[in-house]
Amino acid sequence: MSVSRVAYVELSTPELERSVAHATDILGLREVERVGDRVYLTCNERHHELVLRRDATAGIAAVALEVTAGQAFAELVASVQAAGYRCSDAEVPGVERAVRVSAPGGMTFDLISGMATDQPRRFNSVGRSPRKFGHATLVSDAAEELEQLLCGPLGFRLSDQVPGVLSWFRCSADHHSVAIMPADAGSGSGMHHYAFELEGWSDVEAFADHLAINGTSLIWGPGRHGPGRNIFTYHLDPIGGVVEVFTDLQRIDDDEGYEPRSWPMVPLSLNEWGPAPPPDFFDHVLPTV
Repeated sequence: MSVSRVAYVELSTPELERSVAHATDILGLREVERVGDRVYLTCNERHHELVLRRDATAGIAAVALEVTAGQAFAELVASVQAAGYRCSDAEVPGVERAVRVSAPGGMTFDLISGMATDQPRRFNSVGRSPRKFGHATLVSDAAEELEQLLCGPLGFRLSDQVPGVLSWFRCSADHHSVAIMPADAGSGSGMHHYAFELEGWSDVEAFADHLAINGTSLIWGPGRHGPGRNIFTYHLDPIGGVVEVFTDLQRIDDDEGYEPRSWPMVPLSLNEWGPAPPPDFFDHVLPTV
């Protein structure tokens, strides 16, 4: 598989400084640079793991997929184009090459290669800084077509599913890098949540304490998901986006031998520890912009 990970998401926000403050003061990222109306932030040696851009509308602008550099990148882009998807070159700071793909349902994927890794791995931050950007859960009114793009030319594989409700896809040993939920008829496409990975349980505990000290409450968790087996927490960012902070995600090292599992739509599938998510949990969707 040429796609090695989900590199970052780009969010649009009408309150750029509040969103930057949440990323730095709550999530523990650090600002790397500003280019125009975009702010690039990281939590490790990579140039960025999150992009925030000033815009009149809050939403999800792009999901970036990192691709093996060199010939593999060119071959993947050619494969995506041959499958009928529109691609255009893009410029992204800290990245050698980027191609923007117009995906089904109005979603945008940025294929990138050659991310710079010249940032300090350790830095003075608040709370517990994440290890990396983990995954994005997308909502789509063209879910089947979006899954065909992922599992076709982009080379993702299905890990688990709650049939007709939620499917988890991987591009590495991590159980999932992208998850897809079908949208209700007429509700449009967007992103339900984006996620950062912490080192371990003690970091999740410290993160929840840090949220409380700063007047932010969890909207669900801590708990343990069935699919992926990860320990999770969820809270809201300043633009109403759902942020998952997690640890202990399942690894699938026997890629060829792994058989996806179909989970029943019962509360214990989504949280083995209980309780079920709050009634409005899946109503928090940032639209595509």
